[in-house]
Amino acid sequence: MQRFILIAGLLLFARHFVYAQSTNAFHAEALGMGGIYSLSYERTFGARQWMLQPGISVYASDSKPLIIIPVMFKKAFGKGPHRLETGIGQGFTIRPEDGLKFFARGLLLAGWRMQRNESPWIFRAFYMPYISYLINLQYQHWGGVGIGYQIGGKP
Repeated sequence: MQRFILIAGLLLFARHFVYAQSTNAFHAEALGMGGIYSLSYERTFGARQWMLQPGISVYASDSKPLIIIPVMFKKAFGKGPHRLETGIGQGFTIRPEDGLKFFARGLLLAGWRMQRNESPWIFRAFYMPYISYLINLQYQHWGGVGIGYQIGGKP
């Protein structure tokens, strides 16, 4: 019984800590984690240091729709408006025309993130290689730029 109370108390404390310091942002990226472009949502935990960023990109390839759903787990390093941003993630590409065929590839991230103290605007530039690993290992150099807007919470 004591273990249950201890675990429940720790979970409630952790939940309060995560939600008390969380912020939300929406991003638009060019040449980012979704290929040509992507729109994404970012949830930040723990004083703007840990981030989860799922996104979506839809465009036509060979006159067929192509849907890319990237998910990135990121960490920011540094204090002040300029920060180093690193991350690891997974990108899922779906072709609905081909009977919902999909493939996946890994994502890595190393980049620059700038957000002034009193501004909700976020600017990013990054290097993001794609790593295909399902059939054989392929490494594709990629990068991009992005602009985001923070919703709620203190910037």
